[in-house]
Amino acid sequence: MNSFGTMIDASRLDMSRDPMVWWTLLAAFMFMLALVLPANLFADGVRDAFDPRGGLMNVPKRRAAWAQRLKGGA
Repeated sequence: MNSFGTMIDASRLDMSRDPMVWWTLLAAFMFMLALVLPANLFADGVRDAFDPRGGLMNVPKRRAAWAQRLKGGA
């Protein structure tokens, strides 16, 4: 069964050869990046959409509250 671990292990062995084959290691990491990054972005989007107290939507409000606290307000 193929997995990212076996891909990285095979590329490690390829890099130890005399004409170093580095693109197999790059391919393994690019495949992992292509799967993990969209999953994280999707999860962040779902969290921002369903969490009313956190996320990117409340950044200006939090920034304004922090500026008010620095000015000495309540």
